[in-house]
Amino acid sequence: MKKISIILISYNRGYEIEKTIKSIVNQKYKNLELIIIDGGSSDNTQEIVGKYKDYITQFISEPDDGIYNALNKGLEKI
Repeated sequence: MKKISIILISYNRGYEIEKTIKSIVNQKYKNLELIIIDGGSSDNTQEIVGKYKDYITQFISEPDDGIYNALNKGLEKI
């Protein structure tokens, strides 16, 4: 099975991120890599991500220069 890498970028989206992570975790295809790039959120994003740390390959939470910068950070981790 080939590995599929999923890059999830987020900023202050704690109210949505858990639903997204659960959706990824519940996939039947199990060779998944989940990389979460967070722009340094000030909400409960980090707490929620911590609940799923066993399923997350990498988590980076730091300020970035926007969506494309965050996506490029994720691509560098693959």
